[in-house]
Amino acid sequence: MPLLSQMLFGVGDILLVRPVLFWSKQMARMTKAEKVRIATENAAKRAIRCEEVRQALEHGCPCCRAKIKRNLSLTGWWQCSQFGAVGFRADATKPSCSWQTFTE
Repeated sequence: MPLLSQMLFGVGDILLVRPVLFWSKQMARMTKAEKVRIATENAAKRAIRCEEVRQALEHGCPCCRAKIKRNLSLTGWWQCSQFGAVGFRADATKPSCSWQTFTE
């Protein structure tokens, strides 16, 4: 009988699933204090990241200072207006920029 990971992701992608399974087993063995410590660290990292994104939305792309635009295909996805191929950039004469982020 195939593993659940093989049924969902195919045989070649099993390695992508195992770290997630390992993490959940590791979390089950942690004490409440360890879980709180990790959650606090993650919240601090998220706060720093949110502040970086907020600054980028106010001042433009951190790489090239072009405007930031929202990509409506996914909720919270923001990209530099110079992201993508020539036909999709705000100014085709300027070089492309690959900066993008998520706010949600």
